[in-house]
This record gives sequence, C-alpha cells and structure tokens, in this order.
Amino acid sequence: VVEGGGALTVDAAVTGSVSIVNDDNLELKLDCHHSTDDKEASLHFRKSGNTAASPSVVAENESLGIIAFSGYNADGTDYDLAAKIAVEVDGEPSSADDDSDMPGRLMFFTTPNASSTPVEQLRISKGGNVGIKAAARLYFDGVDGSGHTYIDEESNDLLRISVGANEVMKLDDNSRISLSNNDAGTGNTIFGRTAGAAI
Repeated sequence: VVEGGGALTVDAAVTGSVSIVNDDNLELKLDCHHSTDDKEASLHFRKSGNTAASPSVVAENESLGIIAFSGYNADGTDYDLAAKIAVEVDGEPSSADDDSDMPGRLMFFTTPNASSTPVEQLRISKGGNVGIKAAARLYFDGVDGSGHTYIDEESNDLLRISVGANEVMKLDDNSRISLSNNDAGTGNTIFGRTAGAAI
C-alpha cells in the first residue's frame, strides 16, 4: 500500500494485490526519457495458463485484462462498477500455421442507470470489425445522446437514418430504400423490390 508520500509495500497476505491510497487527487505517471524514437512508456497486461514458473498457452475467449472504473455507492457498503474496458482472446491462439499469433478483441462496457451490471456497448474484433449493442444509436451531433442526427437499427434487419429529429431514410433486408420525413409510410418514395409498400 502507498499512502500519501509513503513507501511502496506489497502485502504478502494479499497475493497479487497492490493498492495506492490517497485522500486527494491521485495520478499515476509513467515517464520515459530516451533519445531513440522507438522507446516509450508502457502499461502491459500479460497472462498465461498454469503458473509463472511453468506458463502455458491461454485459451480462446479467455480474459487477458480489464481496466475498471468504480464509484462508492449510496448505501455505503461497496464500490459499484460504472464502466470497464476488457480484452479477450478472439479465436485460437498459437494455431497450427502460426505458433506466435494471439488474436484479440477489445470490448467497452458501461453500466445503465438503475442497474449494477455493466453491459457491452462496443466491440472491436480481431479482424478490425466494429460492432455496437443492438438498439444503440450512432450520433453525429451529441456524444451524450442528446443529438438529433443518428443511425440506428429500428428493428431486426431494418436500418434507419434520422436527421434533425426527422426520420429521413430506411433500408430493409429486401434491399428496399424508403425516403421520407415521417414514419407513416404515406407519401414515401420507395425503391426496390415490392416498391410502394411502406417499410
């Protein structure tokens, strides 16, 4: 434990745990000073199977590390998780054709209001594909979700684009495109198979 200007002590009774405690602002800095361009400060999470003395390969879907953010709750009993960033093995590591590969996925979680369970909101896969939670909106004019221009999935296989609080376009799984400024289907301009039917 490190307490306000004190020395670093690792408690042998709490295996693998180090706490830094302060009653004011707390900042962790990793400073690197070097004249070579490829030298930098680094925060590195590493995990293996088995033991430190005899490590073994990790498995597909295994967690490799988490950065978590928690706040003390109102009933004064514990810290509740507000958000976390997690990394897991995304596929078979050390496969037959490459014994040094380690496919990974990066996941972002936030905890909804009136809940204590973080929900995965965004994922970047081993292939670079980016996915967001079903029913979530991608806003272009408000990071807090207060904007009026967004893309979302209205229902399964139905993509919607809204601009200025007006729904202006829909695209369904039959390759139909509906252009409109309302949601009733009346007066819409529809292209594609079975054109004319409301989307």
